[in-house]
Amino acid sequence: ERHRPLYLRTKERLSSMGFRPNLYHGDGFKGLPKEGPFDRVIVTCGAPWVPEDLLQQVKVGGLLVIPVGEGEEQRMLRMERTEDGTYRTDDRGAFRFVPMLQDRVG
Repeated sequence: ERHRPLYLRTKERLSSMGFRPNLYHGDGFKGLPKEGPFDRVIVTCGAPWVPEDLLQQVKVGGLLVIPVGEGEEQRMLRMERTEDGTYRTDDRGAFRFVPMLQDRVG
């Protein structure tokens, strides 16, 4: 989560409910390189492009699901990392998400 007040409120609320997830505050374009690579990465905001940092954090055979596009509508992409380091991409249709904001932690 990039909004610090929302991050703190969510952390407190989940803790009060007995959940202990790993939560992170920061720039979603960068992902979490120290925690990866991941089997699955799901992005829940519209990115103007697929961030290279996120692609590099997906395991071979893993998936990145991300809404991509500028403006009011994005295309939902399902990207599977292949053995040769490329990505098999399926377009799952049009969606609308709030925009992903780069380098704006606050």
